[in-house]
Amino acid sequence: MSAGPEGSVILSLYEKGMAASPARRAALLCAAAGADPEALPMGDVDRRIWGFLNAMFSGPHEAVSACSDCGEAVEFVMPPDFAPPPRVGGDEVEVSYRGTSHKVRMPRLADVRDGRARLENLAPDAPWDDPGFVAAAEEALEAADPGLRLLVVLQCAACGSEQSKVFDAAGYTWQRVELAARQLLREIVSLARSLGWSEADLLGMSAARRAIYLAELGE
Repeated sequence: MSAGPEGSVILSLYEKGMAASPARRAALLCAAAGADPEALPMGDVDRRIWGFLNAMFSGPHEAVSACSDCGEAVEFVMPPDFAPPPRVGGDEVEVSYRGTSHKVRMPRLADVRDGRARLENLAPDAPWDDPGFVAAAEEALEAADPGLRLLVVLQCAACGSEQSKVFDAAGYTWQRVELAARQLLREIVSLARSLGWSEADLLGMSAARRAIYLAELGE
């Protein structure tokens, strides 16, 4: 993690998002990156979140996923220069289906409720009860913004299977924030107990400076 006042950002995010939904956590991360999460399509939200991740944490970014075939943990690494691919279309796409054309806008965080996207919000008059139209709309949206669905190809060492997995940039970034916040809190508690310093004093230090004091205390 970067040094200095970024620790305050991490703790503030963790405090606000501890009991929040995944969509709310994504909004918090996007806002921490300096963007309005309500004004951006979801692909752009993920791009801002990935920029925040790279600004706050050094890469490469290691992750773990469960193998779909055998259930074993599969470790993989996102390269430090990785970024979601750019959006190539506008804020809406035109979907032609069974002789009718529908304008479908890009999904936003506000369209997600209880972990599911409310597709009817994207084009109220479209036939969302038709699986064929849903598939056509999703294909058109992903063609206009490849960042809507990030895929990583994994090779399972246990069973040898190769599989594609959707990579959740916001969920992964939140895991990094949570781990960093917990580590930071442990450091603060330990140094505050031993030396009597305040949280503000300790958050004003770099991570390297805190590590020096912790080493002197044998931790």
